[in-house]
Amino acid sequence: MAALLAVRAIFSQPEMYITKISTAVLDSTESTPKSLRLIYGERIRPAEESQMILLQMNLDDITAQQSAYIMEELSASGALEAYQVPILMKKNRMGMQINVTARASDKEKLCRILFRETPTLGIRIFQIDGHPMCSYEIRNIQTEYGVIPVKIKMQNGEIIGAQPEFEVCAQKARELDLPLQGIVAAAQSAVYNEIKKGKTDDRKPRSLRK
Repeated sequence: MAALLAVRAIFSQPEMYITKISTAVLDSTESTPKSLRLIYGERIRPAEESQMILLQMNLDDITAQQSAYIMEELSASGALEAYQVPILMKKNRMGMQINVTARASDKEKLCRILFRETPTLGIRIFQIDGHPMCSYEIRNIQTEYGVIPVKIKMQNGEIIGAQPEFEVCAQKARELDLPLQGIVAAAQSAVYNEIKKGKTDDRKPRSLRK
């Protein structure tokens, strides 16, 4: 069995957050003791590349209140991005172009919302070839102003960015009567200090996509 494992098994550590390491000595009678090491951790979800689509339509007969409602409905129904672009349509009338980036599997659901909530008769659908995305996790970071949740941006297990949760920073700025940018800077500084020290407290891996 040992020979079979040595030939067929793949001994490689996946990308993970290490939470515990256990070591046991199996045979201490030899000059070089045999030992077994177990590494426990949480898997880091890799950046995803799944089939994506872009839904697009032009409208010139919709109110600002209606368009805001539509954006909310699209986001709540699985759209990864939903945004509007002002455009100039026929007869020089101002219009709005609605763009929705989504998984191909959510196409029918999102098209139903667009047909139901707008007067459009058709929707353009574009295939997106390759849509690399970064993974992220939320860490509760201890700062001089208290605990602040920070979104940690990662690619292939490497931390490449950190963005404190704006609403929490804004609330602390009001409570402490301090500049908002100072709270944000303190949270970002605390993140990178934690990374340097190799701390792994309160990590909660999550995917970028819902």
